[in-house]
Amino acid sequence: MEITIIEAISPIILMAIGLVLIAFETFVMSFVLIWFGVGFFTVGILSHHFTFNDGIWQLATVSIVSVLLLFLLRMKFVRYFLEDDMRDDFWSQH
Repeated sequence: MEITIIEAISPIILMAIGLVLIAFETFVMSFVLIWFGVGFFTVGILSHHFTFNDGIWQLATVSIVSVLLLFLLRMKFVRYFLEDDMRDDFWSQH
C-alpha cells in the first residue's frame, strides 16, 4: 500500500513557477530567487522527460538543485553584477 502525500506536479506548472521567480528576481536583486527559479525550471524539464512518483520528490529535487546553485554561484554573480555597479557609482561621483 503506497501513500502519496502530494500528487506529482505538472511540468508546465513547475516551469511557470520557475519563470515567475526568475522574473521577480529582477525587482528584488537579491540573487536568491533566481536559483530557486532555475531549480523549478530544471525540475520541470526533468519532469517532462522522467516520471516522478509524487510531488515530494519533485520539491526535494528543486530544493537540492536550488541550494547547490545558491551556494556555488551566488557570490560570483553578486561580485560580477553588483560590485561593478558600486565601482561605477564611485567613479561617477568623483
